[in-house]
Amino acid sequence: MNNIKTIWIQSALDEHFKPLFKAYFKEFGLDMPEQGFMAMDRDVQAYDMKIVMLYQSQEPIGFCLFQIDTLDNPWCMHEGAGDIREFYIKPSHRKKNLGTYLFHEVRQYFLKENVKDIYLTSDDTGDFWKKLGFVFTGKIIEENNSEEYHLKL
Repeated sequence: MNNIKTIWIQSALDEHFKPLFKAYFKEFGLDMPEQGFMAMDRDVQAYDMKIVMLYQSQEPIGFCLFQIDTLDNPWCMHEGAGDIREFYIKPSHRKKNLGTYLFHEVRQYFLKENVKDIYLTSDDTGDFWKKLGFVFTGKIIEENNSEEYHLKL
């Protein structure tokens, strides 16, 4: 993986994160207004969410927004579990193992924090997650009408 690196950022207002997140939302036919980023940043700060960016050379090409679920977090689905909230690789960089590279960075964080389970929801990328060892739980999550996947660490 030449010229591939990850950088951990502290804010959803980061100048490299925002355009990627907008592109991610656009794939769902959604728009992300500036107020949405401000609200997301408040959540990132309040609930200790993490954002890791993926770069090729100097170009930002992906990100993962994730957390360890705690009861004080309104997004909590599985207390104490890792929750991959959002995961994105630019379409031009997909199918090159870059998503796997990014996931392994997140997985290492969860292992370091003694997290034993990771959950996520996925609409059309279930095959990617299954290749990484995730299993469909059989649940459809109403809030985003997506399948829930689980990985035991």
